[in-house]
Amino acid sequence: MSSSNVLQTATGVDVAWKYSSHHQTQPGMRRFIEQEVKKLAGMLRLDRKKAKKAQINSTMHSGGRDREESNHVSVIYSRDDGTRITQIKNGQRTSVFHVYIDEVEARAAS
Repeated sequence: MSSSNVLQTATGVDVAWKYSSHHQTQPGMRRFIEQEVKKLAGMLRLDRKKAKKAQINSTMHSGGRDREESNHVSVIYSRDDGTRITQIKNGQRTSVFHVYIDEVEARAAS
């Protein structure tokens, strides 16, 4: 994880991108997506679960397993020791969180 891919947040969560993405080359888009990742961590109070890192594991996309799913990035939140924060989704425990991105807002920010 290069230092240019890390952004310290007010909640203490570092945001990094696993793969190179065209969103990273657009500073406004990158900033918007990273803010949404931080916002979800705050809304879910992941600080209570000692989340310190957020790794964006995808580009912004729609669909996936659920074809009707709106635009999102897939994110893994973890603790300092690397253990992943999990959630129950559709009856299954998973460490992948979907951070939904409003495409109109994202484009306006970039």
